[in-house]
Parts: sequence; C-alpha cells; structure tokens
Amino acid sequence: MITLVFCNPAEAYKGMTEEQAAAEYKTMAVEDYDKFVEFLGWYDKFKLKRDVVVPKVAKKQEMDLLLTGFLMQGVKSFGPNVSGPFISSSYLFNPVNPQSRELILPDLDIVSIEGEGEYLGKAVSALTAFYNLYGWKTRAIPETNFPTISVTPSRESRLKGYVVIHDPIELRKTAHELVGYNSERLCWREK
Repeated sequence: MITLVFCNPAEAYKGMTEEQAAAEYKTMAVEDYDKFVEFLGWYDKFKLKRDVVVPKVAKKQEMDLLLTGFLMQGVKSFGPNVSGPFISSSYLFNPVNPQSRELILPDLDIVSIEGEGEYLGKAVSALTAFYNLYGWKTRAIPETNFPTISVTPSRESRLKGYVVIHDPIELRKTAHELVGYNSERLCWREK
C-alpha cells in the first residue's frame, strides 16, 4: 500500500524575512529530517542526488516554483520507533528567488510512503508528527489512481530513461483541498 502525506507550512513562517524562512526550513527539511529518517544502506550514497527537477511548475507572486523529487528512497525507519523497510518519494515544491538562488525556500512538501499494513500507518503517523512539530498542517490519504506524468530524470539521478511521478498540478490542487495550501501567496509573506 502507498500513502501520500501532504505537508503545508501554512502559517509556520508567516512574518519572517525570506532569509529567516529559508534558514528555518533548511534546519527542518535537511538537518532534522536527515536525523529523523534512516535510509537503507544502499540508498545512503544517493540521498543528496535529486532524481527529478521540474523548473517552473507554477509562479507564486514574482517567484517561479521549482519541484524537486527524491524518488524511490529506501527507508529503514521513520524516527526511533518505526522500522520498515519502506519505499519513500519526496516531492518538494520550493519558490526560487532569482536574486538569491542558493536559498531553499518553503512552500509544499508531499511524501509518498509505501509499506505494509500497520507499519505503514505507524510510519505515516511518525511523519505527520514530525511536520506538525514544526507547525505544518498535514493530511494523509491512500494513493489510489492519483494522476501521474512521465518525466526525464535529472543528470545526477541514479534512475535512467523516463520516470513516472505524481502530477505536480494535481498534487498542488489536492494540497489546497486537504490542507488549505495557498497556491498564490508565499507562506512567509503577510500578503
């Protein structure tokens, strides 16, 4: 079974400067997430390599929205109490400021987790608790017949040929319906 976990920062970064929002997001999404998720040994050498990069999924205010996908990740555990194995894919939507491209800015994270029975449920609960701890709104749904598209993997990916990913437009629409994702306003801005 596969579950999609929709994670919306909502008000978590509201009122912060762009630099503050980027620093807080980096701490959560890179540093703390890497402590929370333990990957299977074979995947460790690939965990920093982006499998899919879709440069202009949409525009939010004056920024292009980038989709980065880390696909078919071998996961040993989610947190200290939930062991797998699991297969996970992360779809990270991030606004790109043309003046400061090095900043990784928050917008929408969606994680697909594949696992068995009660272990899958525990993994989903652990992941939603992780995001909730940082003030994000979350909601998990079974992944049944969700629209997909075929894309070419990035040059750094271990994947070759075409890969099938969840349709980014449909992911954003569903995030709006499930977790109140705002497709117009950047999450750290007041207006």
